[in-house]
Amino acid sequence: MSVSANRLDNRKGLLEGLDRFSRKASEMILSPRAREAFDVNRESPQIQKLFEKDDLSQSLLLAARLVEHGVRFVTVTHQGWDTHSENFSGHKKLLGPFDAGMTALIEMLELKGLLDKVLVVATGEFGRTPTINKLAGRDHWPQTMWTLVAGGGAKRNYFLGATDPKGHRPTDDTRFKPDDLAASIYHALGIDPQHEYFTPTGRPVLLVPEGRVLHELFA
Repeated sequence: MSVSANRLDNRKGLLEGLDRFSRKASEMILSPRAREAFDVNRESPQIQKLFEKDDLSQSLLLAARLVEHGVRFVTVTHQGWDTHSENFSGHKKLLGPFDAGMTALIEMLELKGLLDKVLVVATGEFGRTPTINKLAGRDHWPQTMWTLVAGGGAKRNYFLGATDPKGHRPTDDTRFKPDDLAASIYHALGIDPQHEYFTPTGRPVLLVPEGRVLHELFA
């Protein structure tokens, strides 16, 4: 199989580009600033004592340090919520670390004067059935779900949305879509969710074509 000179040049260019990215990644990870950001022991005792020693709390502590050192977007996962069986025992293990970790994160950001500059969003893929199945679990339920939003200009002590008395579906006047949440997040970040971008081939792409900003969420 023959390979044209142009194809070899393209391969060479790709390899050189990957090498550049690899060098930049190594420089970033090994830089003194990155090492400082990842060293949670540099935090004051006042901050460290806010966080428990479990994986979630320590991950949230690290996330806050990364943001403080200039990282613009951080994701922390807390897995195990897919409780199709033994829902209650499973959640007993999950809720304590989640409650303690999120409380510590928000308090840390507040103490450092960062809370109004950082948007904290805690959410999942979808909700769980309001009813309990025969395995003492809760199944997938996309009709209703919840999201916790803090900082970034969001109102404090504010609840948005409601369901019917049994939690099956949202009430008619409080139907919000995942796209609405996405649009609101972009809005908090100073990005127009309706901005139209173009692919290299000229195809128009909207960030959130079906979403609206939930202005009532923000102060």
